[in-house]
Amino acid sequence: MSTERIGGLCNLCGKTNLEHAGGQCPDPIVGHKTFADGLHGYRHEPLRQSEAEAIIAASDMAKEKRASDMPTEEDAAAAMWSAYQRLKELGWRETCYGPTNEVVRLIEPGSSGIHEGSRWKPWPEKTWWIDGDWPSNPCLFKPKSAASIAEAAQAKGGE
Repeated sequence: MSTERIGGLCNLCGKTNLEHAGGQCPDPIVGHKTFADGLHGYRHEPLRQSEAEAIIAASDMAKEKRASDMPTEEDAAAAMWSAYQRLKELGWRETCYGPTNEVVRLIEPGSSGIHEGSRWKPWPEKTWWIDGDWPSNPCLFKPKSAASIAEAAQAKGGE
């Protein structure tokens, strides 16, 4: 990696030449982090090498834990079934029973979160739109009620 200085600043991290004491950049920028700004826009911040290494280490540890917890396809399928059943016990339903033109909470296999979205045409139309403009194929929905909003806030440590 180059530590060439441009205009007295390190071209890898933006710090001044004096901050490196003329040496190798200790924690270069290796990418960027993307954050939603809450207004359907995004902002970027530098991703340092140390942060990237921590993310990769956490990902590797999570993968090892999944392999330990679910060593076979049968184990993974059983965990998926248990999670599905628990969500249904918590009031989630299959999306084929979901409303049309109403914003609801949605879970899609492979996604890491619960999103808001709606479908514009009644069943058997299966396309749902997440966050207004992203096509999705969720498996479960739950109405956005005052109780579910309070439950989500409590789970995140809110009031």
